[in-house]
Amino acid sequence: MGRAVTHGSATWRPAPELRREAASRPQPVGAARRTGAALVVEIRAPGDQTYDKIDFYAELGVREVLIVPPLEQRVELLRLVDSRLLLVTSEGTGAVRSDVLGASFATVESALRISWGDGSADLC
Repeated sequence: MGRAVTHGSATWRPAPELRREAASRPQPVGAARRTGAALVVEIRAPGDQTYDKIDFYAELGVREVLIVPPLEQRVELLRLVDSRLLLVTSEGTGAVRSDVLGASFATVESALRISWGDGSADLC
């Protein structure tokens, strides 16, 4: 697991192996690093702290947060706008589009559908 991160009275331990940076972002090293990833994916679990972290992610400059509550068969996408992470409204199809990934996410028949360019994949 990654190094613990404290924000206010909360402490989280990010999983660095799942973190991806935008190629154009500078990559500082060491404990002083306080920049956000281009995209964070939060897989919800009962009683987790996903929504408690939103302000923290915004302060770090995370561009998008994709929230996947598997038991609820939906996805939420938050996008950084004027230093705040705001909920992205769905497209006419019910999907939300990630600018970071260039892909859309929707739930379809108990699966998470990821669509991009001329392709798509359903994850059960």
